[in-house]
Amino acid sequence: MATLLDVDSAQEADSLDAVLSLLSAWDHGRAAADTSQDAPLPEVSDDLALALAGASEQERPALLLDAVLSAASAVLGHSDPDALPADQDFLDAGFASLTAVELSGRLTKATGIDLPPTLVYDHPTPAELAAHLHEEMKRTTS
Repeated sequence: MATLLDVDSAQEADSLDAVLSLLSAWDHGRAAADTSQDAPLPEVSDDLALALAGASEQERPALLLDAVLSAASAVLGHSDPDALPADQDFLDAGFASLTAVELSGRLTKATGIDLPPTLVYDHPTPAELAAHLHEEMKRTTS
């Protein structure tokens, strides 16, 4: 999507925080422009930890994959959590640095695991990311 960025404001910004603020405002404007539906975007379930606690070891990977797909679809502006295939590369699906940070934040909140914003680069598909989360959860509960 093409857009105009106020270059004069960016050049006048005297700190990294100011530049990031400009970029964040631009990204929020872009996301609003891209959302043509009034339906709310799905959130990662607040009950994920509860569901995982009650699930068997065999059920947990599927729960985590559903959470990753739901969060990733929401970040990309899709109202359908099934819009992103489990084997779709995040970058090919449209992820960039700001959306990667948002996904990391959502999954950190949902799982309670401190996750880096480089998740989509380190684990390039939802299936790989869900497997990583599963391993992290096993490691932190052992």
